[in-house]
Amino acid sequence: MAAAIAIAAVAAGAAAQAGAAARPAPTRVLADKASPLAKPSRDRGPARGSIDFSVALRWRHAGELAALDQTVSDPASADYGHYLTPGEFRSRFAPRPAAVERVKRFLRSRGFATEGVSKGRMLVAATGSVANAERAFRTELRR
Repeated sequence: MAAAIAIAAVAAGAAAQAGAAARPAPTRVLADKASPLAKPSRDRGPARGSIDFSVALRWRHAGELAALDQTVSDPASADYGHYLTPGEFRSRFAPRPAAVERVKRFLRSRGFATEGVSKGRMLVAATGSVANAERAFRTELRR
């Protein structure tokens, strides 16, 4: 049975470090990010088998994106309602193809199959064993 998980990489962060020779990838603890459904009373034991997941890369130029969001949403702004086309948005804010490739290399080097990349290059889909996921992301997965 496949489990699903979304793993966020900070600007291709830990996953992008795969291209950096022998340095271990930095660890970032995500405190208080568990679902409210993740309670000890619901625990069914260790996860087993395979897992399908996506690594989410952050948009580039986050400050510029936030400012754009404000100006196109503010009726008092001259840019109100002047939205970018999907292509313009991708060229200005989507992760660079090189960052996506670093994530894919990291995943493949850890035994995962990469299943595809979203059109906006924000999500890299992968599949593999739960054991590989636990080692690669230094975590324990539960059912």
